Amino acid sequence: MSQPSQGDYATEQYKVPNLRFAQDTCFDGQQKLYVVVALSQQKQAQIMKTVGQVHCHNQPFPTWSLLGQALSKALFTELGLLRLKSTMELHQKDYLLFERDFDGEFVNTSDTAEATEYILEVDFGKLHDSEWLGYWKPARPVH
Repeated sequence: MSQPSQGDYATEQYKVPNLRFAQDTCFDGQQKLYVVVALSQQKQAQIMKTVGQVHCHNQPFPTWSLLGQALSKALFTELGLLRLKSTMELHQKDYLLFERDFDGEFVNTSDTAEATEYILEVDFGKLHDSEWLGYWKPARPVH
């Protein structure tokens, strides 16, 4: 997996759309949370189109940052609580791993050993200009 650049493009350039999940979310500050998103280039283009921009495969960080901000807003009602930790391209999809920020500091597994850990897989459904529909489920275990 590659280590992404730490730019926060989305909040500087675009209004972050409301992401509404089909099911309830109940995550608080005591949980270590990781979010995995798999996106085709077509879905990334649709995402950027909702904010009046064009997705660029060679410069994907604006798209990925926008996703992270929308996920943070939907899961925690605040922007900036998820950080893009790593990315990987596989089978013509980009896999993104976001990590929960704890009180301004990012997760350190040795410091938060007592916290409950959750890994979510998120999929995006309909994308409208001001509102996106998403679905999440617990990630499948890897054996």
